[in-house]
Amino acid sequence: MPASSSPIDSHALETFTRGDKQLQILLVETMLTEAPEAMKEINRLLQNQDWKGLYREMHKLKPNVEMMGMVEVAPILNSLNNDLRLNRNLEAVPARTGKMLDALAGALEALRRQYPV
Repeated sequence: MPASSSPIDSHALETFTRGDKQLQILLVETMLTEAPEAMKEINRLLQNQDWKGLYREMHKLKPNVEMMGMVEVAPILNSLNNDLRLNRNLEAVPARTGKMLDALAGALEALRRQYPV
């Protein structure tokens, strides 16, 4: 089990895959490939203040973040999703999105260390 300060809860992926190590590696490889592209798109949408597009992109990312057990990313992402869906607190979205992207980058690095693929 990872240290309590780890940005990844490995039990989430293990539970989702029912312990299938090959599936875990496949899912991690997919996340490590797709998440950086999603991060670029999130930055582009944020810069354009495209709140609907930002909501859609973050909403697509949400199940993968939860499946990977990204414990620092998930609450920020969920909160952003709710606010973007309801079109509220938009003035705080840029700072919170930056915080979420930083947490995601850290979680991706932890994934690389935990699941060397």
